[in-house]
Amino acid sequence: KDKAKDKDKDKARPKHRNHRLPSGRVHTQDLHQLPGFHGWGGALHGRPRTGLGPVWDSPDAGPETETISQIDEEAPPEEEYAFSYPVRRYNPLPVLFPPRFIRPMGTITYGPGFKAYLGTAAWDTLMRYSYSAFASYRMENQYLGWGASMAYNRHLPVFVAGAYSYTVRYGEMYQEIGAPSDGGTWIPGIERTELTYWDKRTRAYVSMAYPLDAYRTVFARWSGTHRTPLVPLEALETDGARIYRQTLPTRGFLSSLGGGWSYGKGKSYGRSVSTEDGRAWGLNALFRSPLIGSYSLNEEDEPTGFTQIQFGGEWREYVSVPWFDDHVVAAKLAGGGSIGDQTRYGSYRLGGNFGEGGLYSLPEEYRALRGFSIASAYGDWYYKGSAEYRLPIWWIDRGVGTIPFFARYIAAAAFLDAGYAFQDLPDSDDALISRTLVGTGVELRGQALLGYGGLATARVGYAFGLNGAGAIPLGSLDGLYLKLDTSF
Repeated sequence: KDKAKDKDKDKARPKHRNHRLPSGRVHTQDLHQLPGFHGWGGALHGRPRTGLGPVWDSPDAGPETETISQIDEEAPPEEEYAFSYPVRRYNPLPVLFPPRFIRPMGTITYGPGFKAYLGTAAWDTLMRYSYSAFASYRMENQYLGWGASMAYNRHLPVFVAGAYSYTVRYGEMYQEIGAPSDGGTWIPGIERTELTYWDKRTRAYVSMAYPLDAYRTVFARWSGTHRTPLVPLEALETDGARIYRQTLPTRGFLSSLGGGWSYGKGKSYGRSVSTEDGRAWGLNALFRSPLIGSYSLNEEDEPTGFTQIQFGGEWREYVSVPWFDDHVVAAKLAGGGSIGDQTRYGSYRLGGNFGEGGLYSLPEEYRALRGFSIASAYGDWYYKGSAEYRLPIWWIDRGVGTIPFFARYIAAAAFLDAGYAFQDLPDSDDALISRTLVGTGVELRGQALLGYGGLATARVGYAFGLNGAGAIPLGSLDGLYLKLDTSF
């Protein structure tokens, strides 16, 4: 009987793991990405994502068993006890204030340009409260951005509130051709200027998340974004020529109420270069209305009510390759749409090689599609898919003396991205397929521990387009990129 039991256990163990590349003990990995909670705009920036209370509680699991987190709903009554050392009630303030670090960072922006950051964050010992703050400086337009947020994680639901400000580059502006100063006949028209339009965005939000179990979460959110030109248009019209409003991005205040549902669970090993055997998916929607203060400015700079419903979803899958240790096939499908009033240049903009990380605040309409420049396709509807083959190349696991730098690994990935954004459906399915943007390329990825615990991931890659307008041709240096983030 014992031998039979041993045989059953052997059958349950993964067959592809062997002693050539020890991968260590398996851990259940949290794949939640909740709006307002993660990244520079979220209150959990700079904070480890394990043991963060019930929403982010990730129980350990083995290859054959899984455990479920149990959360006590009510605390037991306090009892008197004769302690030999004075006991005080828990006070989080000495740990929260002042913050213990200031972390400098930087990222290359599209233009090209450079954006520098200084950030800090703090959380108490029991992780009931946290906050983060940052300041940024963008070289191209000398804009000083900022952001701050805080989270309350003591009881359910978990609350997060914050605000941040940044700028988005658009193209050159146009101005109206006025009547000649010396009189005579003239034909009204517009002409291009050498002035770049910078969209200044200041965003505030309040989010609430409630875990249904260890892997499923529902959330609700209010957010408001004020959009205005970085330099007032009146200051640019000193010569009497009026800036042509019809080509400018949406200006005004976009206020929304929304919510969603998310599921995320995966596994990682001591020598994993990616999530393995994982799945994450989510649905979300939001509603904008003048009833909650949403408006846009028309061509006469007058406020008009803005009403819109926006919805979307995403599915991610991580599958371990059975023949090789720690080789993973990762895939992502996403799509969305909006109905009602339209933002100029659409609710979604596809293109670019940016990823997911806390080094920058991306505009909410951006969707990465490698091998294409930003906004190669834009509109109120979009679909997008990505597939990657990820494999480890070199496990370094070395530091340099006592310098706070520890290199972990170098990995590689080959990828294929495809998607399209549009305003209205084409006349036929063939037309939609023929316009789909398709890009491919390869990346080298590395990960290291910086500053006694900060985990940093970098990607250097080359991407080019196979089909679609705005494709980067094979051989062009525009396809090279370096990013301090992860793809997905």
